[in-house]
Amino acid sequence: MRRWLPILLLIALAAIAALAVLWHSRSGAPLALPSAGSPALAAARDAEPAFQTEPREVRTELAPAAAAPLAEAVTNAVADPAGAHLTLRVVGKTSHQPVSRVRVTLSLTTPEEGPRQTKNVNGSAGDLGNAPLTGDDGLVTFDLPPARELRVWARNEAGQSDDAGVEVPPLAVSERRELVLEVADGIDGRVYGRVVSTETGEAVAGAHVLLENTGAGFTISTGGKPIFNRGKPGSGGVVTGNDGVFELSCSLWQHPRVRVETDGYGMRYVDLDGLHADPVHALVVRVSRAALLTARVLDAAGAPIPEA
Repeated sequence: MRRWLPILLLIALAAIAALAVLWHSRSGAPLALPSAGSPALAAARDAEPAFQTEPREVRTELAPAAAAPLAEAVTNAVADPAGAHLTLRVVGKTSHQPVSRVRVTLSLTTPEEGPRQTKNVNGSAGDLGNAPLTGDDGLVTFDLPPARELRVWARNEAGQSDDAGVEVPPLAVSERRELVLEVADGIDGRVYGRVVSTETGEAVAGAHVLLENTGAGFTISTGGKPIFNRGKPGSGGVVTGNDGVFELSCSLWQHPRVRVETDGYGMRYVDLDGLHADPVHALVVRVSRAALLTARVLDAAGAPIPEA
């Protein structure tokens, strides 16, 4: 009997519910359902957890900002002064080897920002404000602004090669360009010549011929006035035979000149221009007979001035 008791209770509850529905249907009274604006539903909504109305607001607060337009990103890249990279290798024209200790300066061909001061640096990395120095590999590198016309100037601080310059076309944004700059170096010329007498036109034997490296031909004194540079004697030298002919190797990039000395004739200097590199176009050096000049130095009263 106890086993059937729960079942009977459920049947009784179902019957009671059915009678309630039947009574409402016979009496015509509608079954009261809570309306949308009823206090019951309002209370139910108020009782709902707050997190149900918050997800949209939370998503709005945490949403990332809109990405910047692509055009703006490109504009910023163009304005970046490190937007391009130039690698320059300095190589000797004669030796075909990298040249060390070359100071490389980079400047704008049309400086829109006025004169720019450049500082020498010991490393091989530079930019428009820092002039690097080549090492044993002959390399220097530059971080540069793109879309600007540039000029390179290279000068060897050890005097082992000539100066050189070149203009560099504008680099594109993020471009990495490599250039080779050739500079004159080593023995790059020869001179053939003949020493003759100015008075007779005959060959002068026994003339001592040697080269002097003059550089630019001038040097600047402490006072700032240019004075003639007599030059530094080059290595070697030759003595002419009975035909007065001589031949010398030279470095034309050092702007050499020939110096001729011989007994009984005055000393003679001749600048070289690279046009006398074979016997057919030999350089003719004319020397004049020497004269003896004796002079006395006197003061205003006519008395000799000793050790003047």
